[in-house]
Amino acid sequence: MSDKVNTFYYKNVHQLFCLNCNELLSRRAMKARLLSNARIQLFSTDSISSSVVDTHNGFYLSPTCECKLKKTSCKSCGIIVGYCVTFPCEQCLESQNNGHYWIFHYNSVNHRKIICDNGCEVLTWGEMDDNVEENNNNDEVEGINR
Repeated sequence: MSDKVNTFYYKNVHQLFCLNCNELLSRRAMKARLLSNARIQLFSTDSISSSVVDTHNGFYLSPTCECKLKKTSCKSCGIIVGYCVTFPCEQCLESQNNGHYWIFHYNSVNHRKIICDNGCEVLTWGEMDDNVEENNNNDEVEGINR
């Protein structure tokens, strides 16, 4: 098992909802910290719900590194909920990361831990199977090799 898998294997899986209108934004996200500033808590995912998350036109540079970002918002109400890393910088690619390029601001979403089928335990990222999928919108991410 790689270090990357070991580090994130036990992270809880969360569903994310828009803070403003409670629309489902992601079925599978994890709590994370900003790579360039570990004091900043956020949520990240490798998969978003394309029916409710809108990617804005135009890039902007991260204030803490050289990554190029695009704002994302809830299609239902229009509130900005986070951003997509469209061109990760070398520093971030070389840092230990979870491979997630869809980021949600901690204070822009409501979250709920997903309970396992047994009804007693919280689902972890390592236990998650392909049943917790979204309409994967990763094809819109430019500059990321898949």
